[in-house]
Amino acid sequence: MGNEPNAERSADDVEVRAHPCFARRAIRYLKVYKLRFCFVLTAKLSDHIAIAEKLRLFTLLLTRQVKLGRGVRLGKAVSMSRFARYSFGRGTRIGDRCVLEVGSSTVAELFVGEDSWISHDCHIQANTTMTIGSNVLIGEFSSIRDTSHSFDDLNMNIREQQDRFGKITIEDNVWIGRGVAIIANGRALTIQSGAIIAANAVVTKAVEKNGIYGGVPARLIGRRA
Repeated sequence: MGNEPNAERSADDVEVRAHPCFARRAIRYLKVYKLRFCFVLTAKLSDHIAIAEKLRLFTLLLTRQVKLGRGVRLGKAVSMSRFARYSFGRGTRIGDRCVLEVGSSTVAELFVGEDSWISHDCHIQANTTMTIGSNVLIGEFSSIRDTSHSFDDLNMNIREQQDRFGKITIEDNVWIGRGVAIIANGRALTIQSGAIIAANAVVTKAVEKNGIYGGVPARLIGRRA
């Protein structure tokens, strides 16, 4: 009878010692696959994302196809391509129902900097490397595409003609209004820092630093002071 408490304490000690051992094994396992808990713990994914979407994103994280900075937030029903590469900087937010369509080629990748905001129902298509800088605001229903259709051959259906690709770069501190379309149209397109694109404009050419653009097609309509 006198030895029973000691036996109980010994059992407790064994259990306590087992937990750190398990933790060390788990950490070693995670290091093998180079996964960091902060990707999931600090992403603060919306509770409204479907379970299938959460599992798909977690799979992408495991395969190192998605890089998330601290405080990244994804809205409801955000669609992301399989076998594609993404990078979202600290504090960036992606709104509900956004479509992030990135090609599976080795050159296709979407980079988004820190503290940028992509509002709901935007569509981004990247078949080359697309860069969206830090502190960028993109209004709802906007479309950014680095791919367009060729249509030069009148004897061939447009859908059968080759695609045109052009790298898109949106620099830091850019404000893109509601419903803007940005289309590379077969050549590189850069929107320089500090620029403003008015709502519903169609951008197919480079945008100057601190310029204000609007219209279809977009043209320079003013400059920031």
